[in-house]
Amino acid sequence: EKKDFEIVKLYYETGKFKSAIYAVDDFLTRFPETMYLEELHFIQIQAYYDLGKNSVQEKKEQRIKEAIFACDNFLLAFPLGNYKEDTKSIYEKLKEIENGL
Repeated sequence: EKKDFEIVKLYYETGKFKSAIYAVDDFLTRFPETMYLEELHFIQIQAYYDLGKNSVQEKKEQRIKEAIFACDNFLLAFPLGNYKEDTKSIYEKLKEIENGL
């Protein structure tokens, strides 16, 4: 489990944002009760954000919406979580991008 978690982090840290998003989904399918649950979801939010803001125009709107959806889900699932403020900050940035589209 720890090795798979490190792989998810590595995908994100090396800029493979789509791979990081899918790796989180795969990880959570295999380890739904993981102790890394909140951190994995936050990594996924960061990956959605980075993927969305760096997307070509044709894909940007959909990816920004997906990132906003991920933020909403995170804030509902972890209302007192360690990454709450960071997630809110990302959410605000996403809304600014969305309003500029």
